[in-house]
Amino acid sequence: MTVEDMVHPSISKVGVDLGIIRYLVLSSGNLPYDQRAYKESGPLGLLQRKLARQKKFSNNWQKTKEQVNRLHSHIGNIRNDFLHKLTTKLSNSHAVIFVEALKIRT
Repeated sequence: MTVEDMVHPSISKVGVDLGIIRYLVLSSGNLPYDQRAYKESGPLGLLQRKLARQKKFSNNWQKTKEQVNRLHSHIGNIRNDFLHKLTTKLSNSHAVIFVEALKIRT
């Protein structure tokens, strides 16, 4: 199958504008649900404060450090899942997707 043979079932076009407050805004006016994984995933701040108060490299410090690492991994998985679901939904529902070219200085 070549590229010329592929036909998308939809003929719609959409523009994607990346934002600061919202993850992205579509030109159609739709605002996809923005995951706030770090707020919904549990007590990350509490665990990090608990870790900071403990004696470094003690057994309890290592246990708490493992909990913090597991929670960070969980948050990363939630964010990756959100991105995969969002891009799949966009590519399945639109034939052409326009993305702005940002020139961000760091």
